[in-house]
Amino acid sequence: MAFRRPENLTGARLTSDQSALQLPDLKLFLRFFPFCFPYKWKIILQLLCIAVSVPLVEVSAFLVRYQTDEVVLNDTLPLTRAMYLFLVVIGIQVGLWLLSWVFQIIREVMSVYVNMKVTLALKISFYEHMQRLSLGFFRSRPVGEHMFRAEDDIRAGRAGVLTMIVQLIPRLLETSYRLAWAAALLVGVDWKITALLLFYAGPYSVIAIWLYSLLRRFLYRQKLRQQEMQASLVDGVAGARTVKGLGRTGYQLWKYTKTIVAERRANLRFWFMDLLTQQVCLWALAFLIDQGLWIYVAYQTMLGNLTIGEFTVTFTLVSMFKTPLENLIKELQNARLQLVPAARLLQTFDVDVEVVDAPGAKNMPKVKGRIEFRNVTFSHKAGRPILDHVSFTIKPGERVAFVGPSGCGKSTVLNLIMRLYDPQQGQVLIDGIDLKTVSQLTLQKQIGVVLQETYVFGGTVGHNIRYGNFKATQAEVEEAARIADLHDFISSHPMGYKLDAGEGLKLSGGQKQRLGIARAMARDPHIILLDEPTAALDSHVEAQVLQTLSKATRGRTTVFIPHRLVTARDVDRIYVLDKGKIVQVGRHEELIQVEGLYRSIWLNEQHKDAEQAPDETNP
Repeated sequence: MAFRRPENLTGARLTSDQSALQLPDLKLFLRFFPFCFPYKWKIILQLLCIAVSVPLVEVSAFLVRYQTDEVVLNDTLPLTRAMYLFLVVIGIQVGLWLLSWVFQIIREVMSVYVNMKVTLALKISFYEHMQRLSLGFFRSRPVGEHMFRAEDDIRAGRAGVLTMIVQLIPRLLETSYRLAWAAALLVGVDWKITALLLFYAGPYSVIAIWLYSLLRRFLYRQKLRQQEMQASLVDGVAGARTVKGLGRTGYQLWKYTKTIVAERRANLRFWFMDLLTQQVCLWALAFLIDQGLWIYVAYQTMLGNLTIGEFTVTFTLVSMFKTPLENLIKELQNARLQLVPAARLLQTFDVDVEVVDAPGAKNMPKVKGRIEFRNVTFSHKAGRPILDHVSFTIKPGERVAFVGPSGCGKSTVLNLIMRLYDPQQGQVLIDGIDLKTVSQLTLQKQIGVVLQETYVFGGTVGHNIRYGNFKATQAEVEEAARIADLHDFISSHPMGYKLDAGEGLKLSGGQKQRLGIARAMARDPHIILLDEPTAALDSHVEAQVLQTLSKATRGRTTVFIPHRLVTARDVDRIYVLDKGKIVQVGRHEELIQVEGLYRSIWLNEQHKDAEQAPDETNP
């Protein structure tokens, strides 16, 4: 089953973390309400169960009055008759309670079902939206933030958005319904008590709103601290190689410890404020009204205005009225707490998807390999173009390289070919087709990509290669591994392609890159994009991987961003980029003969290689 983000989740983008608390509460709630629409009949069934079960409980409790006054304390009834009536009332009460219990069980089953379905829909919708966001979004936000929002902010509980979506309306209706029934029955005993409790709701609400407003701020700070702790943990684990390589384990431990302490302090402040709210201020107010009611009811009974049965049932009805009254106020305030994670989720949901398929976008035909940029301009920020009116054509089967200083737009060229970005001006075409007119997925499935460092997914070696093409047969997987010079290495292990890539196989840097090449070859692509695939390798391994790439890219359109110019000597054409413009075009032998940026970079590399050469031979 495919889950789609409800259209009305799109809206005004939150520009800062603090703005999350400033959106109207009702607007925040209604943004998530569409997640319940597919399960509206099950929610209606819950409400019907509430409508039936609540009066059963209330009437059962009210029968205590009749049982006490008309049966137990009635001296005119014979003992056998009194005992018979007493047991009849008990039987009716038990029957009402059991019937109420059945409806309660049905309601709980429906609640669990809806909870599970909405959780699944919300998490998938959140993850799907993140996958559609631009690379710039992920570079600007820590990974731990996304993980925390996808799990902790969504989860059920007092401070999770799921409870607000699934349970708020049933709880409010149930509480209001119980309140109405208790009020009706209590008026039949003494209307003054009902009036007093309604008056008590005023100051209780004012104090609760003020305290929960403070509690909401503490919760928001707690969420931020928890998110920072998660981000710090992810940084330390994901960057373990860098941390160890630079001898920063102590620093990383200090940094993580610092976030833990900050998170614990935020938790403690929230807990203390919650304790002050629930167990001191609101409890004290409730305790005072309880004592006042006790004195009033006892006094009325002493005066003879209330019977013993009424005295007994009054406190039951007061509890059945006062508890829902307080719970109704608390539920509304708890909903305000749950709007904090709701607002945080919207900070991600409201980030615009920059690259979207046009209405009626067609599938990309089988790619032949011709790539053309026509007057392409692209920028992340207005007025600061990364590519400025760039035009070039790459014929099918050609191998070209893009070189230039850092930030000149080399990787942007690859991202535009993969349609991870759309240009603000101009056209990017493959085989004469404007990429904006085709679906992203059907285009990207036909392009092979090898990045600076190949990510190894959990699972087998075969699964990692097949990640490039899940429809690849075992023979095709093995052929891709042969092209990448990896088949013999994999076959040397008893488990072969079924070997766990994460635990049973320790891949070197060169082997990881070969795995990335095999993954790209599994698609049998006519276009291959290479983004500094040897940047993390030493010169010996780099030469081997380049030899593998030369074999793998033969006859395929190849766009290469070299880590060093020496690795681009054999390409058909080199484009030199500087400040977003193509400043030189030619083959390696031609470009080093003329003054220009390419020659300058080449001479600088040669100078560095000459300086490092003595160090490599030094014993």
